[in-house]
Amino acid sequence: MSLTQPTSSYAPASTDDCAVNPSRVNDHKGEGWTEQDDLLLASMYFSVARPSVAEMGVALGRTPKAIWTQVSRLGMAKPGAKRRPCMTCTRPFFSSHAGNRICVKCIKQNQLECA
Repeated sequence: MSLTQPTSSYAPASTDDCAVNPSRVNDHKGEGWTEQDDLLLASMYFSVARPSVAEMGVALGRTPKAIWTQVSRLGMAKPGAKRRPCMTCTRPFFSSHAGNRICVKCIKQNQLECA
């Protein structure tokens, strides 16, 4: 699965679903984020009618803090963030401007090779 081809779409929840359901929030406690989770988060975050962080948390079974952390890790919170392919590994990543064309993973790998 690739970040350029979302397989899930997000439909805004009803107002009844806005409250965080504690039993659902702990569904992924201690688990890492899958690429499918990242795709669903991106489709919600970049939708025209962006849902609240609490709604995103309910949809993904995560806490609002986990949602904000993942948005930040993926670079989606930066102004002008857009999915672009990495020039090194070709994997799509969120970059803040057209001059940012190498993903963090490749930058870190290059720094380790140079050290």
